[in-house]
Amino acid sequence: MKNSFLTHYNLYTGLIWIVLLVALWMQFSSRAPILEAFLFALCIVSCAFVICTYITRVFTPKVLANNKWKTFVLQFIVATMVLSLLLALVTEGFYLLEKNAIFETSSLISDIHDPFLIGVLNMMPTSLMAMAGFCGIELFRVHTVLEKERLQDQLSFLRSQINPHLTFNVLNHIHILMRKNVELADELLLRFSDILRYQLYECNNELVLLESELKYIKDIVEIEKMRWGDELEVNTNWMVDNNMIPIRPLILISFIENAFKHVSRLPDKKGFVNIDFVQNKNSISLQVINSKSVISPRKNSNSGLGLVNTKKRLEILYSNSYKLDIKETENIYQIDLQINLV
Repeated sequence: MKNSFLTHYNLYTGLIWIVLLVALWMQFSSRAPILEAFLFALCIVSCAFVICTYITRVFTPKVLANNKWKTFVLQFIVATMVLSLLLALVTEGFYLLEKNAIFETSSLISDIHDPFLIGVLNMMPTSLMAMAGFCGIELFRVHTVLEKERLQDQLSFLRSQINPHLTFNVLNHIHILMRKNVELADELLLRFSDILRYQLYECNNELVLLESELKYIKDIVEIEKMRWGDELEVNTNWMVDNNMIPIRPLILISFIENAFKHVSRLPDKKGFVNIDFVQNKNSISLQVINSKSVISPRKNSNSGLGLVNTKKRLEILYSNSYKLDIKETENIYQIDLQINLV
């Protein structure tokens, strides 16, 4: 709704002015000749358009950006008074036109015409309503833009916290393998180059194809399988109907990383990680289950940061369109995530 409002903002406000002009013309035409009623309505709407546009397009954004509300209130009052003055001048002008027989005498002008200063005061309520209405619309627009920019900044910050953590882990794996198995380290390095390419280029887009995101995740899983070897049993299931559906980048990887990070490391028992991914129409579901040590691993200051950030991103990007369940027992850790992508 907000995105549509921002995209078509000029169209919406333009339609409001047109509807206002037609409504005034229809109201005035019952008390004055059609041409005079139209010109009178056009002059009123034109004056209001000029003043309201100046305040809303030129002044209001600067006020919100600098948080100068006192200046805004003063400017609003001055603009309302100027608009009242202009509307009183328009009424006085049409009164003189009728008095000089340019237009026929009408009940419309005679009913609203007063001495000039009284006319200015009488126009104050009308000016105040016009100013308040269009300033309210503009305040909502600017607030929406600022909120969108704030969310984008927050998402960029959260995303920047994911990439270095993942890069550090992969490089550390390569460093260890270089001493034990150069051939395996070479294969790992090639996979890492694909991962890095995805992070540097494709993840800068607001949306990526599911195909690219899943390839990235599968590369991470393969790297973990290489690192663990026979010490860990990894089972994966990928059921995808449409690889071309768009998805937010890096929204799933933290759950995969967390499973490999906290999987049980017992010498007498093989640990496991089970990954089940299903995409059907516009929804996806991800289930990740990993064996868990009875003894809790030592935690550092960054422990759990990836999951916390991912939850924040889910709330920002998919708000009411996702469901996340986390279950933990003495032996397993399980997450079930469902997202409606559209």
